Amino acid sequence: MSELERGLLAGLVGGLYLLFCLWCHYRHRRATARASGDGDILVAYASQTGNAIKLAQQSARALNGRARLMPLNQVDSRLLSQMRQALFVASTCGDGDAPDNAAVFTRRVLDGKAAKLPHLRFAVLALGDSQYPDFCAFGQRLHTQLAALDAQALAGPLLVDSARPAAANQALAGWREQLQQWWGQAPVEASELPEASTSHWVLQARSHLNPGSPGEPLFYLRLSAATPQACSWQPGDIAEVTPPGCDIARHYSIASLPEDGSLDLVIRRQRDAAGRPGLASGWLTRELACGAGITLRISDNPLFRPPATDIPLILIGNGSGIAGLRAQLRWRELHGGGRNWLLFGERDPASDHPFAGELDHWLESGHLDRIDLAFSRCPERACYVQDILRERSTALAAWLADGAVIMVCGSRQGMARGVHDTLVDVLGRPALEALIQQDRYRRDVY
Repeated sequence: MSELERGLLAGLVGGLYLLFCLWCHYRHRRATARASGDGDILVAYASQTGNAIKLAQQSARALNGRARLMPLNQVDSRLLSQMRQALFVASTCGDGDAPDNAAVFTRRVLDGKAAKLPHLRFAVLALGDSQYPDFCAFGQRLHTQLAALDAQALAGPLLVDSARPAAANQALAGWREQLQQWWGQAPVEASELPEASTSHWVLQARSHLNPGSPGEPLFYLRLSAATPQACSWQPGDIAEVTPPGCDIARHYSIASLPEDGSLDLVIRRQRDAAGRPGLASGWLTRELACGAGITLRISDNPLFRPPATDIPLILIGNGSGIAGLRAQLRWRELHGGGRNWLLFGERDPASDHPFAGELDHWLESGHLDRIDLAFSRCPERACYVQDILRERSTALAAWLADGAVIMVCGSRQGMARGVHDTLVDVLGRPALEALIQQDRYRRDVY
């Protein structure tokens, strides 16, 4: 087949896929509209890990049937022109960024030439973490941009700091009071930040996954429960660890399932500008002795759950992101989920092969349909995972046409941004935004 013929075939596949996505998007919008209710008060959420969803649901219940609840990506200028009252519960992620389920709204409404909204009364509950410099940046930007469209703010943005639970819950109490003041209805329940349960574990084993790598060492940790009480979690959930000398917990993707009998982590040892190991990663990968105890919290991450077993799954990640991808594959293995494709990037092909034996077994057994690996320090051919994704664009379009879900886990600024930009180039922005709105593009990036 000539280059011209290959190009025409790729264009045909891409065009057919775009039509398929637009059709799915239309059906999804209709289904979402039916499910969200037809109340006269819009309650829209922008959430990366699920906290904003829960608080939006609590706010919606407080409105006693008057709420129309939906993710922010399902809100457009047409809907805003029809509503007279709206509540926005908005988290901030990364460097002041919008969560994934608000990215389409941000581009089309906040960054676009949206119509003026002088008829709309609104309030914003902004969630964030004050340990980051752009605290609550997206929620505050949402408030500012709506006001710039002449919408009428009921109050200034109410900021909720997850790093200070007492202050956060006091802010949420103020939110409840405002709901009652604005609409004369008391909330049906108290709104508080979801509290992750504390559990006690023992470090049973720790192994170096990439000896000889030009990158920082990567470690596998296996923890067993210190008490007989069962501790449950789901694929995608996060372990919050606070090492000695730290005030703020560090978050790590859980690499295993409760059925495995252990809580597994994959941790890259970090270093500061002076070359000293990070407080958390240094303690976990070097100082914590096998047999020693560790206390952690398991937090819910409902937006990074696996799709149904009959839906094809494309897993993309790099480095310690293998943890979150491994949990997805383990769940699919236990529940009979077929058609799985892994694209994974690391540094050196000679030394960077985390869980190589397990992945090879899954490939031989058919649990993994295919594995594509990228190595940025490969002497013969250095490349990144987004480069492999671009090369496999025809296969990608075919999998997506079959209804596949894409799940991304790993570094936000490097791999995840590169993958996102490549998906825009390969699929086109409308098709990618359709995937986002259909919940077929899920990310756990950090």
